[in-house]
Amino acid sequence: MQQSREQPTGPAMFAAIEGATGAGKTTLATRLAERLGAAVALDPFDQNPFLPGYHQTAHERRDRVALPMEMGFLALRVGALRGIARHLSQASSVVADWALIKSRAFAALTLSAADAGLFFQTLDLWAAGLPEPDLIVHLRADAQTLAARVRGRGRGIEKNLTETELARQDGLFAAIFARAGLNVVTVDAAAFDVFSDRDMTALTARLLRACRREAA
Repeated sequence: MQQSREQPTGPAMFAAIEGATGAGKTTLATRLAERLGAAVALDPFDQNPFLPGYHQTAHERRDRVALPMEMGFLALRVGALRGIARHLSQASSVVADWALIKSRAFAALTLSAADAGLFFQTLDLWAAGLPEPDLIVHLRADAQTLAARVRGRGRGIEKNLTETELARQDGLFAAIFARAGLNVVTVDAAAFDVFSDRDMTALTARLLRACRREAA
């Protein structure tokens, strides 16, 4: 977790950025943390030892390696949430480029029904007592925009992602947020310019208003 130079002036806040692969979560989390004087908590996905094997396995055989991979993600994110809890206990705000709901979303995409049931039970047990975001920013974009951004950053593990898969991710996050009862602000990632001070100022004000309404 990286600490920004500025310190928060109000109560500690935990904000998370979520959405499909390529939506721009990490860039927005970093920029938003700078404005809020918050720590940045990046998704530890690249520490998962099972991730490369999953992407190197043929699609028709991935169900054999999907459960260890998703359990690896869950363990890493639970550990990261404990670190976030320590920051919050010290009145330090946190902006993350992920939320634990990511594990629920991707498990629904990668696991068989039987494995998903076991995984969700484990997730609920491990998540008990861990901090939940005060606010989630849901970045949405069309599949063409997501695919172009994925190609532009050139990560090997993402090179075989199709527009169909990216559209499924986007739709699944939207469906989860629609019924989760969370404090969610949806942003059109294709229209929003994260490097525009005007756009960032407007979004920051919008998020702070949403947090105040939730706390009221």
